[in-house]
Amino acid sequence: MEMIYMEKKMEDNRLTWQLTITSFILSVLIIFHHCFNIDVDYDAIVGQGVYRVAYVIERYMYNISECAVPIFFFISAFLFFKTYKQSVNYYVYKLKKRLFSLLIPYILYNILGYYKYILFNNITFNFNELIVSIISSSTMPLWFIRELMILSILSPLIYWVINRKYVSIIVLGITALLSIFGVASYRCFIYWTSIYLFGAYVAVYYGTFNFFSLRNNKKKIVVPLSCILFLCSAWFLPNTTGDMDIYGELAFYLFRLICPFIMLLLCSYDSSKIQVKFYMRYSFFTYCVHMPLISVVQYVTSRVVFADSWLLIAEYMLTPFVILTIIVCAATLLSKYFPHIWKVCNGWR
Repeated sequence: MEMIYMEKKMEDNRLTWQLTITSFILSVLIIFHHCFNIDVDYDAIVGQGVYRVAYVIERYMYNISECAVPIFFFISAFLFFKTYKQSVNYYVYKLKKRLFSLLIPYILYNILGYYKYILFNNITFNFNELIVSIISSSTMPLWFIRELMILSILSPLIYWVINRKYVSIIVLGITALLSIFGVASYRCFIYWTSIYLFGAYVAVYYGTFNFFSLRNNKKKIVVPLSCILFLCSAWFLPNTTGDMDIYGELAFYLFRLICPFIMLLLCSYDSSKIQVKFYMRYSFFTYCVHMPLISVVQYVTSRVVFADSWLLIAEYMLTPFVILTIIVCAATLLSKYFPHIWKVCNGWR
């Protein structure tokens, strides 16, 4: 009995370590995804010299960072369903936790985003616009939290689906078709249902990230090769100017669908030598506050950065570092001197 307890504790520690490091890396990728300083959504590489180099770098980083949101959805489903129980009391308990961990921070940061919007655009405050911005998350990229709340409300139905093989196949097929044909938009929970179902399935039937049981000799070949193919595939994703055709939607959908599998493959490695640093626990706070900080940093740097200078690339590469430094300092000060405020800002994590 004691041996089983020790093994479970070691597995829980390993899972916590994996989640902390993975979430931190994804939060950094989210910053890269939003801090581009050129138009990465046009149809061809234009311009010469530095601008052309900047486009190649930023477009690739924009594509590869697309992996962050699908993996976040997968992890969120995994954590929600890892200890899931079919009872009304437990369902109410889970929703109460989501009230503090998702809903309150969502409202708080969307209010912050709206004030950033009226400040930078010199617009007067309007209460109705504030409510609309909170619901639509139009001034902050927090739609992920909104859709996560919807999926949490639908958790009894999701649990019922993943326990029925043929129903799961039908649901996956319908949601995939709705997404690929553009009926379900990128910012709609239907688009992410397949990945969320996968996360719930792994949580219920495995309980760990050890989804792939590969022998060491195969792991040394399969994992690096899969990662290389994944990294290369990002370059071939179509640009997203206007409405993409069905082939473009299919390419992005498949890419996002593959992302959790790549994460699970990487988690099959025993990389216990990587230590969890204190700042890696600020991933949720980083996700919530990075956008206003990007606006401020780019507002300052835009006064000295020109489109035809190497400063364009330097700004793009340094902005995430500056943002992370500000966030870590702010989080450290809040958690130390204003713990009650920090609890609210970090969703009681």
